Amino acid sequence: MLRLGDCCVLPWSHVDLNNDLIRTRVRKTSAFVQIPIFGLLKEVLMEAQKTKLVRCKLVFPESERMHHRDSSFFSRLFDTVLLSVGFTDDDNPETSIRLPQSSGKGRRVSVRGMHALKTTWITNALTNGVSISLIKKIVGNRSVDVILEHYFQPEVEASRGIIKQALPAVLSGEERTVTTEAERKQEFARLVQELDASNWKETQTKLKALLKMGK
Repeated sequence: MLRLGDCCVLPWSHVDLNNDLIRTRVRKTSAFVQIPIFGLLKEVLMEAQKTKLVRCKLVFPESERMHHRDSSFFSRLFDTVLLSVGFTDDDNPETSIRLPQSSGKGRRVSVRGMHALKTTWITNALTNGVSISLIKKIVGNRSVDVILEHYFQPEVEASRGIIKQALPAVLSGEERTVTTEAERKQEFARLVQELDASNWKETQTKLKALLKMGK
């Protein structure tokens, strides 16, 4: 995942539309990243290719010029879009924080800004089972600790759901919610494996319920 500045200077030589992959190096950490190209991003790149100038090496030359003139332009534009669709700013204390500086004064940092998209992506990826090693290759952060401390921010209900699905009911205090065919089969196998003389009646009821779901 590229930062805004890296997106603006992305060269066509680092974009492989045949294999749907971006291979480039991020400037902040100098890490080499490999970013899969999906749906909307593929459409954006294909459209940019149609309007590509003959001798232009950059994917987004106009964006690079605008970012070069004013590095905060796109961040302000993104904040304006958020405000226009109902996200508040200083009226909502949850949307901004202050980080201490060496001078002792705080600098305002937007919580719901463009860079927060990276936090959202990493959180969704981790909560849905994407390995931390693969995430490192995509986002360009060299440290696992940095990713987990600063970018993994699951909400309370999401955390509750993960624990509920991952742990036995005796540890989570909740029954698992089975939604897909694969989960049904996995839960069925788990119940059969745990079946014994002390729980057979309760387990029998659960197995029957799973069988009915499969019909």
